[in-house]
Amino acid sequence: MTDLYVENITKQKIRFSFRIPENHQVIVAEIPIGGQKRMLDRDLTGPECEAIIDQLQRGFGAIEGREVARHKGFVGLAYSTTKRFTMDAIAEGVEANVDIRTQQAADLRQGTAVAMHHKAAQIMGAPDGDTSPVRQSDVTIKEVVGRGDEGSGFGEERIEIRRQGEGGEVRRSGKRTLKALKPKAA
Repeated sequence: MTDLYVENITKQKIRFSFRIPENHQVIVAEIPIGGQKRMLDRDLTGPECEAIIDQLQRGFGAIEGREVARHKGFVGLAYSTTKRFTMDAIAEGVEANVDIRTQQAADLRQGTAVAMHHKAAQIMGAPDGDTSPVRQSDVTIKEVVGRGDEGSGFGEERIEIRRQGEGGEVRRSGKRTLKALKPKAA
């Protein structure tokens, strides 16, 4: 007989639906944000434990709890058949996930900036791969993160596109837009 604990190191409540051998009913376990749950609230047989772990891995990409610290990517759920997770381990997992998602978001923003740069060159009539018209137009893109509506829980993200020398400015709140700017006259 085995205990099976599942920890949720995401920032959302997880509803895990699964089946166990010899029982065809769907069982639903709610695992709270930054919390853990003992599966079925009882000791499990070997086949039951294996079936639940298999479904955790296939459906959620869950990994064994002792691997969380060494894992390089995002981990939503982890499991343990030996003991409960400590609150420190759960907090460290949540913090690592926040760091990973923050880095992924920065990488996406960087990729978006590169794509916008190439699209601007295309709009300005440059041949494929030539981005010199964009460099000549003195366009800068600045990301400004501020507070959203009071109590909304969401921040406002704004991209400002400025063309130096003209004092013009384009601001769009909540969405990324690109306005084609003509290159400076030589």
